[in-house]
Amino acid sequence: MGKQKSCLHTPATFQQRQWRTNTLIPPVQLMPPRYKLAVITWLAIFPLITIILALFGPLLMQLPLVVRTFVLTAILVPAMIYLIVPLYMQLFAGWLNQTAPDSSSDSDSARNLSRRHALWSAC
Repeated sequence: MGKQKSCLHTPATFQQRQWRTNTLIPPVQLMPPRYKLAVITWLAIFPLITIILALFGPLLMQLPLVVRTFVLTAILVPAMIYLIVPLYMQLFAGWLNQTAPDSSSDSDSARNLSRRHALWSAC
């Protein structure tokens, strides 16, 4: 008897194979570099804290430090998550999603793509 090719047929690998054969593989989204996320976060937090302190500073100063911090973060965190960060991500999308210029040639890219395809379709 000839040697049979063994593939592990679990539901996960079956589903992955279905995605591959139907070419429904979702595009890979890479995270922007951390320094860009840090800049966006700072650009979002600084004005928001300044506005909150300008509006509510006198009221907050009467409260104990822990309560002041609690109130500030209770306003700041939801505003950042639901309003400011999504807005800034759209505003700076071009800068955040910039990729480094590809130094490899087109033939190298095609060769790597065919290697990846061969690995994916091994089973």
